[in-house]
Amino acid sequence: DKLIDSAAQGLHIDPLEFLAIIINLWLALKIIGDDPLCLTGSIINLLSNSTTALSWMHVAATTPNPELQQLARFASALLVQAARLLTRVQPLHLPGKENNEANTIS
Repeated sequence: DKLIDSAAQGLHIDPLEFLAIIINLWLALKIIGDDPLCLTGSIINLLSNSTTALSWMHVAATTPNPELQQLARFASALLVQAARLLTRVQPLHLPGKENNEANTIS
């Protein structure tokens, strides 16, 4: 199974980074929904150094992987909510060498 790394226990890093993207999106939408910053809409740049996790945002609802389906459905619901809030969500790749937050945590 691709989600489980044979060298380590638990989930592979990609689903965990996908979860982090979803949590960030949820928090951003909560802030926008509570106090709209711009009446003409907003743009959320979801930055990650995980191209896999970012690509799952594009095909979130269609994943055949049963371990990711619930997360993917929740991500899809968040994208629908973003549209209702006139918010564009842009998953963007930030190369690891430019990702200061991830480098600090590592």
